[in-house]
Amino acid sequence: PDLSGRVDVIGEIEGRGFEATAPWTARVTKLSGSLYGRPLTGSGEIAYRNGSFELKRIQVANAGSRVDIDGLWGPEVDLRWSANLKTLALIDPSLHGELVSAGSARGTQARPDIKGEASVRNLRYGSVTAGSIDADLDIDLGDQRNSRVDVRASGVLAGGLQFEAMRLQANGRVADHDLKLTATSQGDPQRKLAGFKATIAASGLADITARAWTGTLDEATFTFPDGGASLAQPAAVEVGRALIKSAPACLVADDARLCFEGEWQRTPGSWRVLYSAQDWPLRRLLTTLLGRRDFDGKLQLSGWAEQQPGRDWVGGAAVLIDKPTFDVRRNKSRSERVEIGGGRLDLFADEDEFRAVLDMDM
Repeated sequence: PDLSGRVDVIGEIEGRGFEATAPWTARVTKLSGSLYGRPLTGSGEIAYRNGSFELKRIQVANAGSRVDIDGLWGPEVDLRWSANLKTLALIDPSLHGELVSAGSARGTQARPDIKGEASVRNLRYGSVTAGSIDADLDIDLGDQRNSRVDVRASGVLAGGLQFEAMRLQANGRVADHDLKLTATSQGDPQRKLAGFKATIAASGLADITARAWTGTLDEATFTFPDGGASLAQPAAVEVGRALIKSAPACLVADDARLCFEGEWQRTPGSWRVLYSAQDWPLRRLLTTLLGRRDFDGKLQLSGWAEQQPGRDWVGGAAVLIDKPTFDVRRNKSRSERVEIGGGRLDLFADEDEFRAVLDMDM
């Protein structure tokens, strides 16, 4: 981050030789000044030998914030820390909130064994906010034992939707682990969006070097006030910097189905999606997306879209509404359901034109 302030240092440095690999020791008896207009103090000792840094009693305080670090950092790691940051702007000016954390890292620098805990309060990052986030971490990136991650959040606002509670859990090894995400939202009464509970579970393996994950979506369950939907069967998923891919995944609700599959490739720069719906309740879809409860019917849908390298995207879709109805409110306590007839909409887009054909049966 762009740090602004003034720093004065009192201490001593000693070493042998002038090569980049030469050993040296820096002892800071007093660090003072200001950072972001707040008092800055600190002290500690840093020694460099054989490619490793040894940190002894490193203490840095900025107003009410404080960080303490002790240990070894190099090809081999044996580090301990504690932090109490009254403002996350010390990490990134775009972050707002408070952080308390403590933990340790041991093993190799490439694949350390990390144990720690962290608590964030009043987080704000762009349009995303969270009242509280608590995390427990026990991670062995060397994969010699099972790791565990447990992150709990409350009062989360993301994408314009308020979540009362969210929880992410991970258990297992890098090469074989389980993930589970749960979320509860009361919806948005002002926008008439329905509340829901969601559970998503997956299992797979991570390639840390390639920053990629390959596995299976095992569960996807959504519960709404008027019913629910769940994953029909597990679906293969790949997520990485160069490729995102999903095998066909279908949500089922009684006899209704809503399906999707797709693929994105960074190189050569292409993507494709296929989607369909069979007898999907129109009221549930409109209530979830638009807060509308007065329309109902059965949605039949099939469509596709894709983009090839160096070309504009193309696609097509066919939308059919079976037995559509509209609830007309007569007074505060009475409404009448009116059948409004069916219809079909065909859409097609290519590089030169967009076509739509509407056929109404009134």
